[in-house]
Amino acid sequence: MGKTSSSLKKCTLKIFSLAFLLVSISALFQSALGATLNLTAKWTANTDAVTKYYRLYRTDVTRTLIGTVSHPNTSLSFPISIPDGSSGTLLFVLTAADINNNESADSNSASYSYDLSKVTFSGSVRSGTGAGISGVVMSGLPRNPSTDNNGYYSATVSFGWSGTVTPTKSGGYTFTPASRSYSNVILDQTGQDYTGVVGPVNQPRVQSFRQPPYLEMSP
Repeated sequence: MGKTSSSLKKCTLKIFSLAFLLVSISALFQSALGATLNLTAKWTANTDAVTKYYRLYRTDVTRTLIGTVSHPNTSLSFPISIPDGSSGTLLFVLTAADINNNESADSNSASYSYDLSKVTFSGSVRSGTGAGISGVVMSGLPRNPSTDNNGYYSATVSFGWSGTVTPTKSGGYTFTPASRSYSNVILDQTGQDYTGVVGPVNQPRVQSFRQPPYLEMSP
């Protein structure tokens, strides 16, 4: 009998869109040694009958194998280490392989852009009853943002920012806490909330007498 072999067609696979677990910066781990993006690649299964594996490669630097999963799995979660405070674009391609390790051509290139050079501050300012207070100036943040009609605010600072944020509003308002100080901020600061109350308006003090003074005249 003649010897048969299995091979994949050199075709462009119908793949793949990347969906990332990085919903917010809180899903990002950072340290003095760098940062880690936790990502998930998803794709459409290859229709070639001999497909046994998928291989995901990172291609924006040196072509590097990220991981291998068995067919018919169509996703792979993986970490990527990057420098703290950096920004850039990651590039990925996928291939399919058969049981004899024959590998298909690359899929389309998929990209993910990231920017860790900025950090976001966000929160709200509310009254004791929970109603949002609008027009509160968050002094100390870049461009001194104000709360919106619902009492929310948001601002972006540079990676490693340090400073003090103080809420202010005319009309006799005081806030708890009165301010917050930050040092070397490298992660998003969410839930930076404050409570505001309107203090009593100072009135001029009027001296009152329980009875009129007694005046006596002598001749």
